Amino acid sequence: MATIQQHIFLAQQNNELIELDHFVDHDTFTVGYVVQQDDEFVMLKTIDPDGKINGVIVIRISDIYAARRKTDYLRTVVIKEKLAKHQGYYDAWEIEWFFNEYQPTEASMMEDLVNTALRNKEVITIGWVDDDRKDAHVTGFLVDVHDGLMTFIYADDRDLSDLWTIQVRVDQIDFLRMFSFHTFGYQAILANVFHEEF
Repeated sequence: MATIQQHIFLAQQNNELIELDHFVDHDTFTVGYVVQQDDEFVMLKTIDPDGKINGVIVIRISDIYAARRKTDYLRTVVIKEKLAKHQGYYDAWEIEWFFNEYQPTEASMMEDLVNTALRNKEVITIGWVDDDRKDAHVTGFLVDVHDGLMTFIYADDRDLSDLWTIQVRVDQIDFLRMFSFHTFGYQAILANVFHEEF
């Protein structure tokens, strides 16, 4: 039986879809193509259930408890992916360039994306497991990263009375997602409601 890292390696080597389970909620998982991996993190070009690119995600490998390849579900996503390419909606946000141009630095992939998000004021989703052992995540933008501590501004779509601030340690983050339908949706909220410029 292959280990999680072997599944990740084979998926990258064979350019095939992989499903990674890394959320506390077992009904939530990530599907995509492996862009990069190292001992600590894996970066995926995520593909949504309709076969469209849904951004980039970096996941802490130690949080992954299952990896699957060559399943019936992934086969259906590949079929929908071919349809999305044929119909012209595969890369709705025109972000394929990121995967072609991404070059890892000496920092970790997580730090690379954190620095990119801070430098370019990109809207991102960060996730971690909270004190109650439940999935926690927020979507917004970084205003500062200092000594491994991120200051993050986010909107709560159930309370648009103000923007909210949270500080999270970079090493506490289990995943970071950018260039997704969700992050672009929040970018629109931040721009229209709070007049943030991106």
